Amino acid sequence: DPSFDELIPIINEAEKLCDDLDAAIHTSLTLDKKERQRLTDQLINLRMTMHLQLESASARILQYMDQLVEDTTENFVTSRSFGCFKLGLWANLTKNPRHKALEFTNEGINIALPKALVLTGVGIRLLHETGPTATCQFRDASKPFMSIVGGILHLDLVELPEWPANSTKWVIRKILSPNYQGLRRISYPFPIDPAEASVDGEDADVDLIITLKLPFTVPNATLMNWDAETNSWTSDGIRDVVFEPEQGQVKFRTCYFRPTAVVQTAPSEFPLSSWTMRPCSNGVRVDIVGKQDTIQIEVSEQYCSVWKPESLSSYRMPPSLLLKNLAHVGMNFIGPREVTRLDLQDITLKNPIAEEACILGITFMAAGLQFRSSSINKKIATSKITFQVRTPDNTADEETGWTHVLFDAQYRLGDAYKKVCITASDVTEETKVVADDSSPQIHATAVHALKEILKSAGAAEPSPAVADSLHELLTITRLLCFT
Repeated sequence: DPSFDELIPIINEAEKLCDDLDAAIHTSLTLDKKERQRLTDQLINLRMTMHLQLESASARILQYMDQLVEDTTENFVTSRSFGCFKLGLWANLTKNPRHKALEFTNEGINIALPKALVLTGVGIRLLHETGPTATCQFRDASKPFMSIVGGILHLDLVELPEWPANSTKWVIRKILSPNYQGLRRISYPFPIDPAEASVDGEDADVDLIITLKLPFTVPNATLMNWDAETNSWTSDGIRDVVFEPEQGQVKFRTCYFRPTAVVQTAPSEFPLSSWTMRPCSNGVRVDIVGKQDTIQIEVSEQYCSVWKPESLSSYRMPPSLLLKNLAHVGMNFIGPREVTRLDLQDITLKNPIAEEACILGITFMAAGLQFRSSSINKKIATSKITFQVRTPDNTADEETGWTHVLFDAQYRLGDAYKKVCITASDVTEETKVVADDSSPQIHATAVHALKEILKSAGAAEPSPAVADSLHELLTITRLLCFT
């Protein structure tokens, strides 16, 4: 069957599996490098398999386009949208110079074709994928903090199959080789005959003018394409980029058929300014103030949902998927794994053991306590993490009743290093854990320290589902490192 119908449910299921693999990669601070790479390789292989299946279906449609074209005096155009994918196929059957526009209206993509393509018998395959893992095989080692906004646009210039020969009783059609079921790509721009080159040396009319819908405003963004030879993102071959927020689109010129995307070259929300957390009727509500945006996320038993900004209130999904989708609309709250090439105002990463211990404590006690960031956290040693906690009181002043929790993953006790946690009315850069009768009680974990406060509040612990989702959210955002 020359269509995408049979393939769509398979691709949708594969997309869900990609999300599961991505969640396994990003929701553990203690996952070793070898295991992380193994899961990443599996994810990339799965996405490449999905691409090959979509390409094979596209090649088959072009092979049978004589049965699908509605008017033989026009060019062949077909498109399909499903899940996180938008697909389009165009075949230049007429070579008519009047047919310069290639419009995929439902997909929000328009292409003005240059003379070099309008007068040539070629095809174009378009694939726009916006899923959270769509970018996994396009990692640029020189730009580790770059994020893709709005997905990746793949454009391929391809050979057209020979038109079948018809007789009164049969059709003679060349079929795809069993050894290769894909598209046959054409290099572009086409080689220029020196005899036909312009006197002033300027290139011929080779640029495509592409208009791509963007349903959101993206600050500090640019447009780049993927150079497969250097495995890097580059602006080479992209010109006249214009973001038009009023129309919700970006327009640009390019002479390359390469994966292209709107990108942000640094984590847009880091360093974070502050965060707060409080219990609510459905679970826990988390407010995060980033460098550019403020977001409020409610963690419930079913999913995480965005409460602010209200324009994103339809986002309801597991934590890792939610944060990936937020990054795709330019609100990147995914915490970096390393900061050596980032300008984050002298912030250094905290000890992962301390970070994980504090996350566990917060998630276990989140149903009965309020939490917020502490400005002193970024000034103390990397082995230490501090945050503030108080019992919920809607009538109390926002600045009263707070207690500091200080966790140290490398407290020296004699010749050994121990993990300890204390509570104190205030914490400074000079605050030290002291094991004597006049000092605060020392606890082995943040959970034990917070339990003492929770007992006095008489509140219940959160449900396991809420605790798991909150743990995932805090692990990915790394709030305890970057505030």
